[in-house]
Amino acid sequence: FHGLRALLAGRIDEAERLAHEALAIGQSVGTPNALGAFSAQIFAIRREQGRIAELEAPLRMLLSEQPDLPIHRTGLAAIAAECGRREEAADAIVRLFERGGIDEFPRDEHFLTSMTLLAPACEIAGSPRYARRLYEILAPFADRIIPSAHGATCNGSVAYHLGRLAVALGELLRAVGQDVGRLRHEVDAAEDDRPAVAARRRHLA
Repeated sequence: FHGLRALLAGRIDEAERLAHEALAIGQSVGTPNALGAFSAQIFAIRREQGRIAELEAPLRMLLSEQPDLPIHRTGLAAIAAECGRREEAADAIVRLFERGGIDEFPRDEHFLTSMTLLAPACEIAGSPRYARRLYEILAPFADRIIPSAHGATCNGSVAYHLGRLAVALGELLRAVGQDVGRLRHEVDAAEDDRPAVAARRRHLA
C-alpha cells in the first residue's frame, strides 16, 4: 500500500521502486498474487509515465497463458487507445462487444477495472453504440472508486470514465457534470491523488 500512496501522490519513481520491492518480498514468501499485484501497479505507473506501450508484449503473453481473464483483453484495448491506434482500438471494441460477449464478463474483483479500461478505447474509436452500452453498464457504479489487484493500485473513479464516455457520445454537459462532481469529490476525499485530479482537470480544460 506504500506504493499505492506514492502513486496517488504523484511520486512515480518512488511508486515504481516500491512495486519492485513488494514483488521481491511477495515472491520470497510465496505469495500467489504477488506478480498480479505488481503487474497492475506497473500498468498504472507506465500509463502515468507515457510508457504504456512497453507493456503490450508482456500483456499479450499473459493473455496467451490466461485466455479466460477478460482484463487482459481490455488492457490491450486501453493500450491501443492510449497509443493513438484508433483502428486497432475500434477492432478490439468490436471483438469484445460482439464476439466476446461483454455482458457475460464475470462480476468479480476485476469487473470495474475491466470495464473502465474500455472507456478510452470507445472514446478514440468513435463508437457511440458501444460507448452508450458501456455507459449503461457503468452508470450504476458512478459513485465508486476503482481499486485494483486487492488494493495494490487504483483506476480512478467510475464517474471520470463516465465523463469520457459522455464526450464520446457528444453529451458535453453531462461529461462536464460528471467530471466536475467527481473532481470535487476526489479533491475532498482523496486529496493525495494528484495524477487523478490532474487528469480530471486536463479533461475539463
